[in-house]
Amino acid sequence: MTGQFIKGDVHVLWKDLAEKYGPLVRFGPDQVLCTDLESILRITSVRSNYRKSDWYDLARMGDDDNLLSMTDKERRKERRKKVAPAYNGKGAGSHTFSIEAGLDRALTAWTELIDRKYLASGPIFQPFDIAQSVHFYALDSLGEIAYSQSLGYIANDKDMNDVLKINEATLPWMYLLNNHHFFFKLLRKWPFSLLLPRAGDKAGLGAIMGHTTSIIDQRLALSSSEKKVPLPDDMLQSFISHHLTRPELQEEVTVQLFAGSDTVANGIRLCLLHLFSSPRIYRKLQAELDSAYPFPSVSSSSPGPSGPENRTPIPVATCLGLPYLQAVLRESLRILPPVATGGFYKDVSPSGDTVMGFDLPPGTKVATGAAIYAMCHSRAIFGEDADVFRPERWLEAEEAARLESSGKGKREGTGMGEAGKRLKEMEMTLGLIFGHGQFECVGKKLAMMQMNKVVAELVRRYDFTVLNPVRPCKVENALMWLVKDFWVRVERR
Repeated sequence: MTGQFIKGDVHVLWKDLAEKYGPLVRFGPDQVLCTDLESILRITSVRSNYRKSDWYDLARMGDDDNLLSMTDKERRKERRKKVAPAYNGKGAGSHTFSIEAGLDRALTAWTELIDRKYLASGPIFQPFDIAQSVHFYALDSLGEIAYSQSLGYIANDKDMNDVLKINEATLPWMYLLNNHHFFFKLLRKWPFSLLLPRAGDKAGLGAIMGHTTSIIDQRLALSSSEKKVPLPDDMLQSFISHHLTRPELQEEVTVQLFAGSDTVANGIRLCLLHLFSSPRIYRKLQAELDSAYPFPSVSSSSPGPSGPENRTPIPVATCLGLPYLQAVLRESLRILPPVATGGFYKDVSPSGDTVMGFDLPPGTKVATGAAIYAMCHSRAIFGEDADVFRPERWLEAEEAARLESSGKGKREGTGMGEAGKRLKEMEMTLGLIFGHGQFECVGKKLAMMQMNKVVAELVRRYDFTVLNPVRPCKVENALMWLVKDFWVRVERR
């Protein structure tokens, strides 16, 4: 299995194991892979006695735990109460703030950069690495909503302090070591810990940790000042208002910046890869967007509203009302979940458990995250073409369930019919990419808001041509997909 981690195709191994041996597979001395939906929902439910394994040490950014790395159920529950309001735009008491406004500032800056520097004019054009630029947007947008300030990636249009370069180089090895946990624990001890990033480094994660440290210190000083000064409306201020300590703030802000930006950027990049490779689907999505929120440069014959106001980024509320856009996003997340190989192991409780008829002793590590890729490609759940990017499957399933519930597909009084059950199974399976129950990702709503707005905005504004159709981009797997060298030509519609 170590070989698969090094080659970056362990997700294929997970899928092959499930197809060959069934929904419960032992692949290590105390490790099992579970791909049974009902079992995973039970294991990860709010009332479950399972707990996070030490695998989650990978998510620790420093000496303290954050919400993602915490394994103790009660500590995690208390921390979630303090950080969850920020991800929903809630400050102290009944005070609220607009997350979407911050996203719009970053999105506007990004499209202005594209218009200014990368728009093609006849044979003259500047090649655009959209993979890297999407990550710049993801980092700056988090800066806007978390600290009310951009981190400067879009303005400088470069990988400042080599943050992305070093992250891409080190993540595969960190992930490999974490699956051999003895070595990973050793790395966190002196003198090996000196190799880990720390605030004050001139490059990589440490450089940006130093930047966030400065922001936190300035905000804490402002919050404790005796002078009555207006405080920013953002996620950091919400964290402070909910009484996170200084070390807790450092951990939550850092993991938010990196785990949040990497996963969001991956979701967007992989969706664009599918769209650029599927002209029919791209045009169909453009037509839906033109009808609902056309960009002014598009032909005035578009039936939807048009005008100067449509130069502003598309509202998320508009996006959520577009069936084909939602189907495209769902299908892209299903085909290539942003985090496709993470074990996300849950430890069996001291009383043991029985899963799929097999007794699992206490401490057994159940790989719930590693199961997601295999489950999202299950023919039993998603049909015989489960490996194909086809957004229509979601619309077809919804229509079949609607007809069934109206009485055309089932007898009255028989409860949910087969079509309804199938749609629910599809939705619940896809939902596992964000975790479930007590382990659900606190940033799920924010991530989907990001994907909706960015994909819709790019598609309604521009046409893209892949510069290397033989290999559109480089895609490697190291817990998260590493998407690089995605070079395109950009044209105004």
